[in-house]
Amino acid sequence: MSRIKKVGLGSAALLAAVVLTAPPAPATEAHGWLVDLKYGESTFEETFPGRRIAIFDDEADAAGVEVGYRFNDYIGLQAGYHDLGTFQGVGPFCASDDEVCLGRAALYAPIPWEAEVLGWSLAAVPSWPFTGRLSAYGKVGLLDWESDLSSAPVPEVPAEFRSFSDTDLLTALGVRYRFGERLGALLEYQRIDLDLGSTTLGVSWKF
Repeated sequence: MSRIKKVGLGSAALLAAVVLTAPPAPATEAHGWLVDLKYGESTFEETFPGRRIAIFDDEADAAGVEVGYRFNDYIGLQAGYHDLGTFQGVGPFCASDDEVCLGRAALYAPIPWEAEVLGWSLAAVPSWPFTGRLSAYGKVGLLDWESDLSSAPVPEVPAEFRSFSDTDLLTALGVRYRFGERLGALLEYQRIDLDLGSTTLGVSWKF
């Protein structure tokens, strides 16, 4: 079983235990400002294009902070910053058109590459309340991301650096449990068209 599946199952079990053992709490007002802090794991499967390519199929720690406003029980808007992880991949000897790289590329096997993925998001957040404490929610929006790639240096040739950026569709499903008027917990699975998914457990604070 992959690490991300273990994180998802463990997070779900933890949240379920909290929900089942916590004392009853009164229903709280649905509208207002909300801040979410999330931490978990992401998985990344991507091939960055170019004259040469670097291929990534890896897992990494993920974290994020999101600020949103709920207009009522059923709809909200949320903006966030996401550190989606630093991933290890493999690619050609070099990714540039430098003559030294091109002349020596045939002498080397594929070398390690590293990619850090960060992004800013804006999304609509529909919610489905089950009780005064427990609700499910979705998320549909856009993620403006950037990734810095770097290769391992080899003799006589410095490391290669590349940067990529784009805007992709972001979707998510989650459950939120509120302990009282302000403090809550959440479990979320998020997916980005970049072939990147994350499972996170978080806390939320309502203003």
